[in-house]
Amino acid sequence: MTDCTIKMPIRSAEANRSRGFTLIELAVVLLILGVLLAGILIPFTTQIELRRVAETQKTLVEIRDALIGFAAANGRLPCPAAVGGNGQESFVPGGNEINGNCSNFLNGFVPGAVLGIGPTDSAGYVLDAWNNRIRYAVSNDDKIPSGTAAPTPPARPNIDFTGLGTAPSSSGEMRNVGMPALKPNLRVCSTAPAPPAISCLLGRSLIDNAVAVVYSTGPNASRADPGGLRIDENANPNPNVDDNNRTFVSRDRAGENSPNGEFDDLVIWLSPNILYARMIAAGRLP
Repeated sequence: MTDCTIKMPIRSAEANRSRGFTLIELAVVLLILGVLLAGILIPFTTQIELRRVAETQKTLVEIRDALIGFAAANGRLPCPAAVGGNGQESFVPGGNEINGNCSNFLNGFVPGAVLGIGPTDSAGYVLDAWNNRIRYAVSNDDKIPSGTAAPTPPARPNIDFTGLGTAPSSSGEMRNVGMPALKPNLRVCSTAPAPPAISCLLGRSLIDNAVAVVYSTGPNASRADPGGLRIDENANPNPNVDDNNRTFVSRDRAGENSPNGEFDDLVIWLSPNILYARMIAAGRLP
């Protein structure tokens, strides 16, 4: 009688062991791939951040160049744009291009619509690479002594750097006043002075006669600082509305454990020598 029993192959213990080793090896490979991908992604994130820094620095330089070009063409610097505006210059009631009485000299934004520079948001404000509005401050009055309270803006005379002036010409109050009498008054320090001081600490002054300051508040602009630990960053934007504290801070980017806290603002300024030379070449200054 013929045996019709179907014989099933029997997997040997050795084969089972081989299959088990394959699964372990696969797990090891996946682990190695995960480590490699993590090593790739972290530098990639860093590269993106460095690219944004470079893009913002380029935008800041373009803004400074645009300010110089505006002054060469108009004989004055533009007023900063205000919150809730449309990227245009912002003046106090009764203020205009003639007297140059800006609504906020120190805590405003770049008037992108006036300068014709971008990138901008839908309201016409120039943006940095993190989509924050770039800030702009301009010297407000060389006739106000340092350390004294400023008069209210409507009571001021024509502002030297932002006004066209009325006499003897309307070609710019800077020209009317004359270069020897111009006193740009914005300071940039490498660390924030201790309140109530408004001058840079000894050896910490980068410039004490900047005509204008342009700055990005960086990637952490939207993050709260409830403990006030970002001492240097808290000087930018300048929170003072009395136009008496004209001090800003610029230093290398640093983490939260650094002295004076985290700092990622990008700051650039306009020196009087550069501005005057360009305006002389354009015939706007004698």
